[in-house]
Amino acid sequence: MPPFAGLLKRRDDGKAKDKKKGKEKPASPLPDAPPPPQLGDEFALPTREVVRPANQLQLNDAELSEEIAKMLTANNPTAPQNVARFNMKERCYKFEPMVEQLVVHYGSDGWLLQKGSEEAKKQAAEEKAEAEAAAKFNAELERALREKEAGLEVEPPDDSRQLRNQFNFSERAAQTFNYPLRDRATFTEPPPTGTVAGSCSMWEIYDEYCRDFERQRQEEASKAK
Repeated sequence: MPPFAGLLKRRDDGKAKDKKKGKEKPASPLPDAPPPPQLGDEFALPTREVVRPANQLQLNDAELSEEIAKMLTANNPTAPQNVARFNMKERCYKFEPMVEQLVVHYGSDGWLLQKGSEEAKKQAAEEKAEAEAAAKFNAELERALREKEAGLEVEPPDDSRQLRNQFNFSERAAQTFNYPLRDRATFTEPPPTGTVAGSCSMWEIYDEYCRDFERQRQEEASKAK
């Protein structure tokens, strides 16, 4: 007996019982929801039950059919909008029309390289060359030590070919000559000066007052004419 025979038979029995009793089957909560599975039904589809919260808003049909559009932008709401910088061309301060919207939440600098990149391949080649040079130098040094112990005169191996730094680092420094400081001053020729001296007695003051009084009297007589 195939496994679907019992399932079909149970569904047919349920329909026959409903027809005999003359009762209608209760409507499903959603039109596209599958029928609830029966007990012992291993091939039944999973049921979907809609649970509504108790504080859900009660909206009418017009409110439910209203479309609410939402647009997501990449603008930073906390970015300053009044950034002013000095404009060298116009010789004045001007507000920046464009404001940086980038926000870095986390940043970490590292020295990781991709294995397939050119830098990684170059670094691997330099490490391999350094290892080969070191191994060759050690072998020549051991051979020279053995020959020296045997009483032979040998020259020490040349270590100039050994790569001491994988990046071939070199450093140079240069400094210009510092000249001593010297002071120089210039003065203009002073203008010529002279000494003026004079004396004033009581009689000279009296005579000057008399001359001034006579001059004023003549000016009044000329105005009266």
